[in-house]
Amino acid sequence: MGREVPGRAGGPAAGAVRAHPDRTRPLLLPVYGLSATLVVVGLALYSLTLLVRNLLAGLDGVPAEAREAARGMGYGPTRRLLTVELPLALPAAMAGLRIATVSAVALTTVGAIVGYGGLGNLIYTGMNTFFKAQVLTASVLCVLIAVVFDLLLLGVERLLTPWRRASRRARVRTRATAGPKRLVAAFGRRT
Repeated sequence: MGREVPGRAGGPAAGAVRAHPDRTRPLLLPVYGLSATLVVVGLALYSLTLLVRNLLAGLDGVPAEAREAARGMGYGPTRRLLTVELPLALPAAMAGLRIATVSAVALTTVGAIVGYGGLGNLIYTGMNTFFKAQVLTASVLCVLIAVVFDLLLLGVERLLTPWRRASRRARVRTRATAGPKRLVAAFGRRT
């Protein structure tokens, strides 16, 4: 059962970018030329494809029972989206944000090809001069930055979804107390 929103997430243009991102990116070169803007816009479009895809997957994953319950309680489409569907889709949306962030950090190094790459410049010049320590240092720093951002976003996700922590704690507590109860049930009554 899909969402009832007409023209999902930007209509045909967004669908074309999502379906064929590699075919739409070369259209940016004549518009922006070889510049830092080209790198930023390319990274933004790539990240948006990941974000939109994961958000739509999260919204499609909202149980139909939750939608029906909200509809039965008199929630309109906007209120249902904001108070029921988006909070339930938040884990998938945050996963998309984490993937997009790590990918953007990694792909920023490709900007060195047009002269705007940050750590990518170190990698690019290191590869040309066969100075491997420079390449290794820049690569390790890139990975560290990506891991730090990923952990920060994971912390934000845990803060925004307290119900997931509570259910996880309840499952752990249930497993921890279920073992002794089974032992008592199995061996405790020998009369």
